Amino acid sequence: MPILSTLRATVSTVAFVGCSLAAHAAASSFDAIYVFGDSYSDVGNISTATGGKIPGPLYYKGRFSNGPIWVDHIAGTYGLILAPSLAGGTDYAFGGAEVTAPVPEGSQSIPSVPEQ
Repeated sequence: MPILSTLRATVSTVAFVGCSLAAHAAASSFDAIYVFGDSYSDVGNISTATGGKIPGPLYYKGRFSNGPIWVDHIAGTYGLILAPSLAGGTDYAFGGAEVTAPVPEGSQSIPSVPEQ
């Protein structure tokens, strides 16, 4: 059941962030969005770091999906440009990042969420 728990936590976080942003939208203007996380939020850092090998050429613009991900939608709502940090952007998420478990030896260097 860990997948179900992870899914629930992710959906709850997305809903909370979305509602928070919507509540403050009328009173605030944004000039950037900063993103930290794993493959749910990675807009191309792993793709850039691996020369496009991961997640692979069949995935949408270096993301781990077949289309825009949730952070793309939030950035688009506010007219913001979202780019991977390795390309000079403000999305620091890396697909495969973990919160506490170390990355296995010999694998690509993926920063954990606290390291991001």
